[in-house]
Amino acid sequence: DTLTKFKFEEDKRLLGYVILNKNLLAGKAAVTTEVVYKEVVKEKEVEVEAQTKATSPVDINVSIDEVKRIWNEALTIAKREKMSMAAFLAGAHPIRVEKNIIYVGFSWENSFSKEMMEKAENNKYLLEALRSIVHPSIETRYELIGGRKVEKKDENTSFTDKVVEFFDGELI
Repeated sequence: DTLTKFKFEEDKRLLGYVILNKNLLAGKAAVTTEVVYKEVVKEKEVEVEAQTKATSPVDINVSIDEVKRIWNEALTIAKREKMSMAAFLAGAHPIRVEKNIIYVGFSWENSFSKEMMEKAENNKYLLEALRSIVHPSIETRYELIGGRKVEKKDENTSFTDKVVEFFDGELI
């Protein structure tokens, strides 16, 4: 009878209260009161402090020689996580360490790899590997090293001669 009265009621909470009341009176349900306390505020404050400590520059006292010594191990870990790291980091090597930043150098020929490693989704694999080996607050930066190779234009060589040379052929 109760259900049919409130079948078309828009406020479904009222219907729920009526059904709950009916069940309580019939002895089918019992009401218990439980107080739950959480200290969420303190947990968040600690988390914020931990993030602040992790992102602030810290002098970790790691030499470039130590980084070069563990470099292959870090590459192996990164490659295990994502296979494309092998291609992106093939021509890369650590060039210096300042405070908590390891600078990784790429030649100009590998500028595409440098650009790919600067993306967060790729950088995270190398960064996690280095953090597991070196220090949890380590960061990475990528740089191009060396000079650009500029091809000299030979005024005396014709286009036809360049094509013949490229295909290792001969003119007939």
